[in-house]
Amino acid sequence: MKEIQLTAAMWFLLYQTCSVGMVLLNKTLIASFPNPNTVLGFQNGASVLYLYLGGRQSIGIFDLSVPFRATHFKPFLFPTLFWVAMLTLSLKMLQHNSVATMTMFKILGTLMTCTIEILYFKVKYSNKAKASLGLLAVGTAVYVGADVNFNPIGYFFATLQISSWVLQIFIEKVATVNSEQTEAGVAIIRNMLSLPLVIALIAESGEINAPYELMIRHKIWGLVALSSLFGCGLGLGTSALYKYFAPATVMVCNNTGKCISVILGCIFFEDSLSVPQVIGLAASLAGSSLYGQEEKKKWGSA
Repeated sequence: MKEIQLTAAMWFLLYQTCSVGMVLLNKTLIASFPNPNTVLGFQNGASVLYLYLGGRQSIGIFDLSVPFRATHFKPFLFPTLFWVAMLTLSLKMLQHNSVATMTMFKILGTLMTCTIEILYFKVKYSNKAKASLGLLAVGTAVYVGADVNFNPIGYFFATLQISSWVLQIFIEKVATVNSEQTEAGVAIIRNMLSLPLVIALIAESGEINAPYELMIRHKIWGLVALSSLFGCGLGLGTSALYKYFAPATVMVCNNTGKCISVILGCIFFEDSLSVPQVIGLAASLAGSSLYGQEEKKKWGSA
């Protein structure tokens, strides 16, 4: 049991580190290269390359011991559709919102996930877990009510992004748990299936010339390559955590890592926060921390 706990903790650390890195790099990218579909296509394509090369026997960084079969791809067709929508909308959301606002919408997604688990899956929450989720709700309400960077277009994309994220999490949870593929194998399947969809989005959105522009802008290409590494780690962490935890727990883990994103966002992007926003953010992050403590108790008694 202790070995499983240690493995899960390592995946949580990887997940949070890569999540923070992706937010900051994507915010930087989308500000200087406003072509979200092209960025997404290069990130996902590079992730496939990283995982494949790292999984070769001569290197052995990633576990690709299970041979790929056509039956492995079919369960991820529908989840990939929502995943691509979520990633594309995430980049669009960062064009109009601060990192802190994006973080609060992620927390709102946690509340939506918990509501689905309670009403549909009949998951039982302890009183302390309910109290921590209440803090999340209060903090979100306070923040949104005092958002000095309110942008209706940004909020529209944020709402769509969080909704697609929540749906994608439940659908992918089922597909990942039932898959015999390794975490790295699942990440390759998901990224490969996403590429035709992303290419179609590039053509539909008028970004036909953007891939060439990206290739010749060496500084931007370097950021895309680095963000792809974080995206690769995030995909691995997501697949692994779905093996161990419920969707709500994975989302709360994501929220705690966003505290660093908010602080760094204020430093690097000069995001401004009012006192009520800081209070709302602090309440939400405190709720995330309390929820995490309840999860640790479950594992300690298991």
